[in-house]
Amino acid sequence: MKKWICMLIVTAIAALMLTACGEKPKQFDRVDVGSIKHITISVDGDEEPENDIVKRTGITELVDLYNTARFYETDEVKADDLKKGDTLYFFRYYDFDEKLVGECVISPDGYLYMPDDTDTLYLMNNDFDEDMVKDVIKQYDINSRQPVM
Repeated sequence: MKKWICMLIVTAIAALMLTACGEKPKQFDRVDVGSIKHITISVDGDEEPENDIVKRTGITELVDLYNTARFYETDEVKADDLKKGDTLYFFRYYDFDEKLVGECVISPDGYLYMPDDTDTLYLMNNDFDEDMVKDVIKQYDINSRQPVM
């Protein structure tokens, strides 16, 4: 009986140690979709945005992407290496007072960094849905609308 109790205690301690060592994923501060007026996106990762999303449906999808992103710090790649690529999505979320409430840069491979800290790079825990972002830009960007004749 003592042997079983000791084995149970050892197993419980081992399980606690393994779960305590696991790194909890980081996430962005939650953004309320109702407080977002528009979202700007730069596809080449620079400071000048090419796209501006103002429709509620597009805003909802991009806020959901921001709020559900979970990521871990990584050293697999450097921000300078990501900047050399052709595609790098730079998201900026603005409220109705034109105050910046959230921003991030995400590569199609799921790497991300904050524009004010390019030394710390993260890898997303969940997949980055690049096709969804392309669809939102195509459907809801105010610059991609065709004039009505």
